[in-house]
Amino acid sequence: AMLGVGARCVFAAPTQLTVSLGSDASLVVGDKVVVGGSVPVRDSTGVAQVLTATLTAQAPTDAARPIAALSCPQSIGGCGLLRLSASASTVVAARPLVYSWTSNPATPTSSTEPTWSVPVSSLPRGDVRFSVTVRSFSGLSATATCTVSVSVPGAELAPAATLVGPTERTVSRSDGESVVVQVAYAPPDPCDATSTVPAVVATWSSTPVIPFFAKQTSLSLRIPVSILTPGTSVALQCRVSFANLLQSGSTTLQLRLTAAPSKLVPLIAGGSRDVGVGATFVLRSVSVDPDESSAPWTCAWSCSAKSSSPPSSPAETACLGTAPWLSKCESTDIALPAVGVYTFSLTVSKPGRGSYTTSTTVTVVAGDPLSVELSPISTAKVNANQRLVLTASVKDPATAFSWRVTGATTPQYTVLASGSTFLLGALSLQPGTSYTVQCEGSLRGRSGLARLQFVTNSAPRGGRCSVSPSSGVGAVTA
Repeated sequence: AMLGVGARCVFAAPTQLTVSLGSDASLVVGDKVVVGGSVPVRDSTGVAQVLTATLTAQAPTDAARPIAALSCPQSIGGCGLLRLSASASTVVAARPLVYSWTSNPATPTSSTEPTWSVPVSSLPRGDVRFSVTVRSFSGLSATATCTVSVSVPGAELAPAATLVGPTERTVSRSDGESVVVQVAYAPPDPCDATSTVPAVVATWSSTPVIPFFAKQTSLSLRIPVSILTPGTSVALQCRVSFANLLQSGSTTLQLRLTAAPSKLVPLIAGGSRDVGVGATFVLRSVSVDPDESSAPWTCAWSCSAKSSSPPSSPAETACLGTAPWLSKCESTDIALPAVGVYTFSLTVSKPGRGSYTTSTTVTVVAGDPLSVELSPISTAKVNANQRLVLTASVKDPATAFSWRVTGATTPQYTVLASGSTFLLGALSLQPGTSYTVQCEGSLRGRSGLARLQFVTNSAPRGGRCSVSPSSGVGAVTA
């Protein structure tokens, strides 16, 4: 079998045996070959005997040395296989070469194949030197080397990061206390089931410089609207890079936030209330500017009435005439001469901010009711997920109070020990619903009512959601 199929052994002379190798011969230098047979051979004296001999294959005196050639990429990263090829190696012989592969650190292997594939995940990071030694059947050999720069998986790529939502946004305090900016990141596939998906870190900056952003490293950023100056724009830059990989690329994202002036919140102190005929009361604006601008307020009052006694028409009629305080933010003492329901409207404005209107009702009743006032709510809508505290005030501290709340639902509430403080717990209100809180004060046979109406904010409406990427890869850490 070592000599191959069809091998022949012929004595070219009495002392010379010629061996012709057949196809598929595997004989190499150093192999032992037993030569002999069962037919007796006579020597020169006529003596017949069976001869055998063990021969060691020697290299031909004229054997050609092989030429080794090795090709490999200059650098590789990420996942998959590193493929090396020595197929360009040559030798002047019909017999195939034998290849011995090594790398530094050493991972020796022998193969009759001229190529070698190595999993990238099994290689150290940095420059790795590979070598191949090709050996011919005659025992002669040659070596070729190459060096590959192996980078951390994913280091040759920048993180696949994108901004969620538009890159130009207008925000104001009227929309909430904060705005969320989110970066989506699609991690690269790991090299194998045990490799770790590279983590990423975000580096934020802003123009003009706002110290808040320099401290942030999260892909999801909740920005307090209060740090933005109304009427100005801020250019944000987010640089997303792989954490702890100095050689990694990065992706830079741009976003512009424009802080619009917030809506003014017109408020009238005291809420709706009952007063007696001819009793005096005061109307006062406690309107709120969410931007806390120092610009002066402009106030304008108006009044309409529905009289409850004939012969007045049931339609609303004007009242108050041209009282001098109608252009001020606080009235002088007001006394209404007839039983009825009076609606007072307040319109407030600031330069360049638009105008906003609210109203309250004063119900004039017969007799001498207590004057009860409720603290105003400083937001246009009440957050249904937060608690709400209201306070009633009267002139006599001995007044007893009773409370009631009406709406689409009947929420649970608490009245504190003094009776003048009313508490609606968090999550007790239904979003997108109108409620009326009524407080009745009573003292020595006298009573009075105050009412406050508010609307809770609406829950988010149904929409469409999409997920990208459609499948995720769980990170495995050691």
